[in-house]
Amino acid sequence: MQHSARHTAQRPGAAPDRVLLSPRGAARRERVEQARRWAHRYAGLGWAVTPACTGRHAWCFAPDRHPATPRWAREATADPAALDRLWDARPSYGVIAATGPGRGMAALCADGLRWPYVLAVLAAAGIAAPVMRLAAPHGEGPERLYVLTDEEPPPVPAGERAGRVTAHPPHRPLPLPAADGAGHARWVAPPTGHPLPAARQVLDVLGALGALTTLHP
Repeated sequence: MQHSARHTAQRPGAAPDRVLLSPRGAARRERVEQARRWAHRYAGLGWAVTPACTGRHAWCFAPDRHPATPRWAREATADPAALDRLWDARPSYGVIAATGPGRGMAALCADGLRWPYVLAVLAAAGIAAPVMRLAAPHGEGPERLYVLTDEEPPPVPAGERAGRVTAHPPHRPLPLPAADGAGHARWVAPPTGHPLPAARQVLDVLGALGALTTLHP
């Protein structure tokens, strides 16, 4: 997938970022650029994304899991040049997605369901959807499973439950995988570029599962 060239030079007069100037600066630069590459992949799918917070603020308790700025929803973009400007201004190890109408995709949380089972059920129904595992902050609690759908609002209001499935609220940030095979967010079925399924299709399949299979039998 094509994306614009990486930018690592500081703008004239800009303060150097501490992320890039530590003794382990080379490894950190690679993490930043890896996240940038993932952001461009998502932008190529039409998803609106923005940099995550890197934990450099005293109030940050969960680096890479929330946006870097309160303006995140307005800044989230699928434009490659705009993404490069964001990463140049705020080098980040994580990618945050905005979801809902006009954002390229939405998400359903399959709470407590094991991902191999969810993949098998979706495949049996002929549904191909990206599926992501998201670990609990600091490992405190079970992981959550997200199935990505098209951007149309699901028939279940955000936060309400259909069986074990809830709709991710569009006003809340959604962390996306930003590293190759590592990190708190990981793809178990990565996006392929094919059209995303409708939320109603996924709900019809997963919403009826109830308590058949839980994360911790």
